[in-house]
Amino acid sequence: MNEVFVLQIRFSGEEDEVFLYRQLRDAKEKVFEYFGEKLYDESLEDLEQRYFDQDKGYFSIYTTTIQ
Repeated sequence: MNEVFVLQIRFSGEEDEVFLYRQLRDAKEKVFEYFGEKLYDESLEDLEQRYFDQDKGYFSIYTTTIQ
């Protein structure tokens, strides 16, 4: 069994896209890339809150086990 990081992400009003990563670092980098942000200009938590407040988009990173 392998544990992977799942990134569920979308712009507001759009369908979710789902990406799987072996490294948390890679999932975090994809968030900034997806929204066209400069890498690490702000924390993921701050970016998530800003996008939620502006109704621009949504993302979630969590782990799951693949058998």
